[in-house]
Amino acid sequence: MVVGGTIWETDDAPDVGVLLNAQHKRGAVVAGICGGTLALGRAGLLNGVSHTSNDPDFLGRNADGYAGSARYQESAAAVSDGGVITAPGTAPVSFTAAVFDAVGIEQAAVQQFKTMMAAEHL
Repeated sequence: MVVGGTIWETDDAPDVGVLLNAQHKRGAVVAGICGGTLALGRAGLLNGVSHTSNDPDFLGRNADGYAGSARYQESAAAVSDGGVITAPGTAPVSFTAAVFDAVGIEQAAVQQFKTMMAAEHL
């Protein structure tokens, strides 16, 4: 899971692409929210799956190697496809629920979490 932060928009952002690709290749789910989607974009993990981020141009402006604009979905909630979960920074509830679901937490508990939190962070 790659959490957001402004560092991902800078030259000082860590290069975690090898780690992310290795984990995804072995079957792990990888996830990024807000600026964390840039790490997934730089790693090429968004090029072949449906995904979202902060806005349609955010990845193109800030993630060298990103070539997935055709699969970008404008979404206020998390998007999950092919073992990759993405979300805009305004969607921590749906992002967390998607991660919970992906790791096999009982569906009733995931639904209870979503109901308890009710609204995204706006």
